[in-house]
Amino acid sequence: MAVLNLTEKDFARVVGKENSSVVLEFYADWCKPCHKMLPVVEKLSEEYNSIDFYKIDSDEEAFLAAALKASTLPTLVFVKDGVVKYATEGNVSEAEILKGIEKIK
Repeated sequence: MAVLNLTEKDFARVVGKENSSVVLEFYADWCKPCHKMLPVVEKLSEEYNSIDFYKIDSDEEAFLAAALKASTLPTLVFVKDGVVKYATEGNVSEAEILKGIEKIK
Protein backbone atom coordinates (compact mmCIF):
# COMPACT_ATOMS: atom_id res chain seq x y z
CA MET A 1 0.00 0.00 0.00
CA ALA A 2 1.25 3.49 -0.76
CA VAL A 3 1.58 6.39 1.64
CA LEU A 4 -1.50 8.53 0.96
CA ASN A 5 -2.10 12.22 1.64
CA LEU A 6 -4.48 13.01 4.48
CA THR A 7 -6.28 16.25 5.29
CA GLU A 8 -8.36 17.44 8.22
CA LYS A 9 -11.48 16.85 6.12
CA ASP A 10 -10.93 13.07 6.07
CA PHE A 11 -9.02 12.69 9.32
CA ALA A 12 -11.83 11.51 11.64
CA ARG A 13 -13.18 9.06 9.08
CA VAL A 14 -9.77 7.50 8.45
CA VAL A 15 -8.13 7.59 11.86
CA GLY A 16 -11.13 7.20 14.15
CA LYS A 17 -12.55 4.00 12.73
CA GLU A 18 -12.63 0.80 14.78
CA ASN A 19 -10.20 -2.02 14.07
CA SER A 20 -7.79 0.36 12.39
CA SER A 21 -4.03 0.67 12.57
CA VAL A 22 -2.67 3.91 11.14
CA VAL A 23 0.75 5.54 10.79
CA LEU A 24 0.70 9.30 10.26
CA GLU A 25 3.79 11.08 8.99
CA PHE A 26 3.78 14.83 9.53
CA TYR A 27 6.07 16.51 7.01
CA ALA A 28 6.69 19.72 5.07
CA ASP A 29 7.98 20.19 1.54
CA TRP A 30 10.91 22.26 2.82
CA CYS A 31 11.94 19.63 5.42
CA LYS A 32 15.04 17.73 4.26
CA PRO A 33 14.86 15.07 7.01
CA CYS A 34 11.24 14.43 5.94
CA HIS A 35 12.35 13.71 2.38
CA LYS A 36 15.09 11.44 3.71
CA MET A 37 12.69 9.40 5.84
CA LEU A 38 9.82 9.09 3.34
CA PRO A 39 11.39 6.19 1.35
CA VAL A 40 11.70 4.16 4.56
CA VAL A 41 8.06 4.83 5.42
CA GLU A 42 7.01 3.95 1.85
CA LYS A 43 8.94 0.66 2.04
CA LEU A 44 7.28 -0.25 5.33
CA SER A 45 3.85 0.62 3.92
CA GLU A 46 4.43 -2.08 1.30
CA GLU A 47 5.52 -4.63 3.92
CA TYR A 48 2.66 -3.99 6.38
CA ASN A 49 -0.51 -4.18 4.29
CA SER A 50 -2.77 -4.36 7.36
CA ILE A 51 -1.65 -0.88 8.44
CA ASP A 52 -2.73 2.32 6.68
CA PHE A 53 0.05 4.87 6.10
CA TYR A 54 -0.70 8.56 5.57
CA LYS A 55 1.34 11.73 5.24
CA ILE A 56 0.08 15.09 6.46
CA ASP A 57 1.55 18.38 5.28
CA SER A 58 2.10 20.30 8.52
CA ASP A 59 2.06 23.65 6.76
CA GLU A 60 -1.33 23.02 5.13
CA GLU A 61 -2.80 21.11 8.08
CA ALA A 62 -1.52 23.17 11.01
CA PHE A 63 -4.59 22.32 13.13
CA LEU A 64 -3.89 18.58 12.87
CA ALA A 65 -0.20 19.10 13.58
CA ALA A 66 -1.04 21.09 16.71
CA ALA A 67 -3.73 18.65 17.84
CA LEU A 68 -1.32 15.71 17.61
CA LYS A 69 1.61 17.69 19.02
CA ALA A 70 3.68 17.35 15.84
CA SER A 71 5.92 20.36 16.47
CA THR A 72 9.12 18.72 15.20
CA LEU A 73 9.42 17.41 11.66
CA PRO A 74 9.21 14.72 10.69
CA THR A 75 6.87 13.32 13.32
CA LEU A 76 5.37 9.85 13.09
CA VAL A 77 2.21 9.10 15.06
CA PHE A 78 1.05 5.49 15.47
CA VAL A 79 -2.70 5.11 16.06
CA LYS A 80 -4.71 1.99 16.94
CA ASP A 81 -8.53 2.15 16.96
CA GLY A 82 -8.45 5.95 17.10
CA VAL A 83 -6.01 6.11 20.04
CA VAL A 84 -2.40 7.32 19.79
CA LYS A 85 -0.14 4.50 21.00
CA TYR A 86 3.33 5.82 20.10
CA ALA A 87 5.06 8.74 18.41
CA THR A 88 8.53 9.65 17.17
CA GLU A 89 10.10 13.01 16.39
CA GLY A 90 12.86 13.79 13.95
CA ASN A 91 14.60 11.56 11.44
CA VAL A 92 14.48 8.19 13.22
CA SER A 93 15.81 4.79 12.23
CA GLU A 94 13.77 2.03 10.64
CA ALA A 95 14.13 0.09 13.90
CA GLU A 96 12.46 2.95 15.79
CA ILE A 97 9.61 3.03 13.27
CA LEU A 98 9.18 -0.73 13.68
CA LYS A 99 8.79 -0.24 17.46
CA GLY A 100 5.80 1.97 16.73
CA ILE A 101 4.38 -0.50 14.22
CA GLU A 102 4.59 -3.30 16.79
CA LYS A 103 2.44 -1.23 19.17
CA ILE A 104 -0.43 -0.97 16.65
CA LYS A 105 -0.36 -4.36 14.90
